[in-house]
Amino acid sequence: MASARILVADDEPLITSLVARALAPEHEVVCVADGDEVLRMLAEDPGFDIVMLDLSMRRIGGIAVYDELAIRAPELAERVMFLTGGAITEDDQDFLARSVRPRLDKPFSLVELRIAVARLLAS
Repeated sequence: MASARILVADDEPLITSLVARALAPEHEVVCVADGDEVLRMLAEDPGFDIVMLDLSMRRIGGIAVYDELAIRAPELAERVMFLTGGAITEDDQDFLARSVRPRLDKPFSLVELRIAVARLLAS
């Protein structure tokens, strides 16, 4: 049986595939491609232990999803981890500097991914 349910949101199929393959032996991993899908899925099924959000996605980015979760489901917002890669805006940099949420900078290793997930599950 999977030890955690993890929702991964990233518009890069290579990233979602990598995360799913790395974590699926121990966890149930569900992947979506944008923030709209995250909000829709969580409205139907809020039972995730971790939500991994890419900062820059089509339509709704990770920070906007996080802000919405903080209002709708604060306990779930406490289990968000951000994925970042490439150039990010100054506003995103400011948010990350203030945020206590964990983050993984792309490219990340599978070891870094597994450690970050274990830490978030333990917190």
